[in-house]
This record gives sequence, structure tokens and C-alpha cells, in this order.
Amino acid sequence: MFVRLKRSVRDGHAYEYLQIVRSYRDNGHVRQQVLATLGRRDVLAASGQLDELLRSLGRFSTSLRVVEAVRSGGMQARHAKAAFDYILGCRMRRQREVSDEVLARAGRYETGADNLEIKEVSVKQRRCVRCRNPEEAKKDAAARDAILAKLETTLERNGPKAIIGNRGLARFVKVQKGSVSIDAAAVRRDARLDGKFVLTTNTDLLAGEVALTYKSLWRVERTFREEKSTLEVRPIFHHRDDTSIGHIVASFLALRLEVDLQRRLDAAKVDVSWPDLMRDLAQVQAVTVDLDGQRYRLRTDMFGIAHHAFAAAGVRAPSSVMLLGPSPPEAPTPEPCPYLVDNTHRRDRNCRKPV
Repeated sequence: MFVRLKRSVRDGHAYEYLQIVRSYRDNGHVRQQVLATLGRRDVLAASGQLDELLRSLGRFSTSLRVVEAVRSGGMQARHAKAAFDYILGCRMRRQREVSDEVLARAGRYETGADNLEIKEVSVKQRRCVRCRNPEEAKKDAAARDAILAKLETTLERNGPKAIIGNRGLARFVKVQKGSVSIDAAAVRRDARLDGKFVLTTNTDLLAGEVALTYKSLWRVERTFREEKSTLEVRPIFHHRDDTSIGHIVASFLALRLEVDLQRRLDAAKVDVSWPDLMRDLAQVQAVTVDLDGQRYRLRTDMFGIAHHAFAAAGVRAPSSVMLLGPSPPEAPTPEPCPYLVDNTHRRDRNCRKPV
């Protein structure tokens, strides 16, 4: 058995219905029999009946029950004590434990680094850390207001069918007695999560250290992108293992220098964007000039925030003009080959007679 999507056009409008269909063989031919029609797809999805039906059917499947148990409780909930230290992010919209207990606990937040408000909560002998960023909360509220404004405009101009398949809009919709309206309860539930994220851990780190450690994981994700783009590890134009390994090691050393520079910038409380810093540093170049028998090295002007990198690293920026010494003697101009009569003959490398 399977679920089939049946499309129908009536009075100039297209409708989609979900049907439960059974396949069977009749004298060597495959036949299909409609066992039940569940209803219109848009109505079932907006009202939540489709999700309830899937959860109800999942109770009779062992595989689905195991997957759902891991999703709802987390993998660490299946073990009394994990064999390793972990810091995991929780799915606040899907885990009832988070929404019903962690977010519902009253109490004051402690102010931490990176503009974070942190509060530690214990749930069923498990340690959870609730974090809130006021700036991100404002952004989330503004994004939701924009979605609601778009939803109201879409419902007014195009009707309910225009939001079919759009999960971003459908999660704020309520279908009741044939009418579609904005679900105020869903809006309040979403506003409750503004700027927040919940972590669970078995480490002995302080709550503030847990939050900062989790936020620093973005460096790991960015490392893989930079190894292929910024540091240009690929393509590798080497044909031996030792040279290829040396190429990769040099790339990781460059990454190590980047991490050290970023830490120094953070310690100096210099808030700069790394792509912007690399763009400005790339414009700092050296130009060699020979003038009056002397050779000079000129540095281009530093623009933007390039000077922050030198200051954070404790390195003095190169001088704008640096005397390198006397200009080297000019190389003698090679005499033209007497046999270069035209370009129609093939010649050897030592400029002998045309072959």
C-alpha cells in the first residue's frame, strides 16, 4: 500500500487529494484499488491532521518508533552515561522536553560573553543550558513580522491555495470551519523562541563556557570551506605523495596562522569581518622601483581595516618607502640570431641553422 496524490480540476480550480491505494495482481496484470480518500492536501496539512495521522501510524512500526525516540529524547537519553563528552544542540520546536520544561523554567539569566544571556537547567538528571541573544531576538521578531505581513497579503489577494506547500507561511495558519486565518497561538509559540537556543551536555564546563564552545563550532564548518576556497588546497598539481602531503600541511599551517590572528583580534576587541580583512590585506602590495642608480621598495597605501591585522599581531607595518641598495647592473641585451630570417622554419634551441 502507498499514498497517492490525486489531482482534480473543478469549476476552474485545481485541487489535490491524498488517497490510500492498494496494488495487486489480477491475471498477471497490476491493478490498483483506492481504499480511502483522506481529503484535500492543503486542508490536511494546514490543520495538522496529516501529521497526527503519520504519528498514529508510526506507533505500529518498530523502526519509526526507534527513530522518533532518538529524535525526541536525543541519543544521549538512550544511555545512562555516554563514553565521551558532548555538547549537543536541541531542536526546540520538536522536542517537547525543551518547550515544556527547559523554556518554561523561570529565573534570571546570567550575562556571558558575546552578548549572551545564559541560564542552566537540570531536566531528568541531564544538564541543559538555555541561551538567549537579545540582538538575535530582535532579528527573529522582525523576520516573523515580515512573514506575517506577507501571509496576510497573500491570503487577501490570492486566497488559501496560494500558501500550499509553503512551510514558512503554513506554520502560522489555522484552518477552522472552512476558513483560513492566522493562528495567534502559533505566533506566540514562535515568539517564545526568539534569539534562544538550548544545549545539553555532560561536561563539567561552566554554563558560559559550554555556550562559547558550542558557538565556536562554526570555525570547524568554515575550515572545510576555506581549505577549498580561501587557502586553495584544491586542485593539487603534484604527482607524488610526499609533495601532495607537503602542500596540504602548508595549507593547514596557513589556517593555523589565521586562527591565531583571529584570536588576537578578539583579544584586542577588534570586531572585524574576516572576508573584509582579507580583502583589505590583499591590497597591501610591494612595488620595486629603480631610480638614480638605487633600488627602492614601495608599499601601497593601507585601506579599510588592514592596519588592525598588523596591530593585533604586534608587527610594525612596512615603511612606505624602503631603500634596498644600489640597483643591480642591467643584463646585456642578447644579439639577434643571424639565422632568424622568418618564422616559417623550424629551429633548434641553440639558434643553429634552420632545420
